[in-house]
Amino acid sequence: MAPASKDTALILALAEAYCAHTWSTPDSVSGRIFGKGGFFRRLEAGADCSTATARRALDWFAANWPVGLAWPVEACTCGFCPRPVAATAVDTFPGHDADVLAGIAHPPIWKNGRRPAWWSDIGIRRFLTDAHRQMTLEEVVREGRARFGERFPSRSAAHTYWQRLDRVVGQITAKGAA
Repeated sequence: MAPASKDTALILALAEAYCAHTWSTPDSVSGRIFGKGGFFRRLEAGADCSTATARRALDWFAANWPVGLAWPVEACTCGFCPRPVAATAVDTFPGHDADVLAGIAHPPIWKNGRRPAWWSDIGIRRFLTDAHRQMTLEEVVREGRARFGERFPSRSAAHTYWQRLDRVVGQITAKGAA
């Protein structure tokens, strides 16, 4: 069945390329983006999605696009090109390889394996990670509420994430020094 709109066609093309390159299933990618599978099956069946949902999927692909995979040209012709990143994580942590840094992106910092509700919101997670050691907690909560509204986690949830991130980064730094 034909996609319902240009955006859904673009999202399906991105999902297909991403899944083929990473050996992921569409349902697992849907789970990473939205916390549940089946999103791409519904789009393939002819369903459409809201603009906010489409933007969330596009932002996730832009943030998680594999390094060795070219960004599809049709995505740029549709008006969606991810913004270039000034410094990569490899530049930020010299002396560490990309595999180690990938461990930071999805750290096993919750022993029970569960993630907080905000974890699948890439924009919030990126903001909290980028603001770590750059802003005070009060500034982060104020800025986060202004940017993300009620979706932004509580002060204590942001603080807990920062504490756990400190542990992971500390372990990686200690391994690099050894």
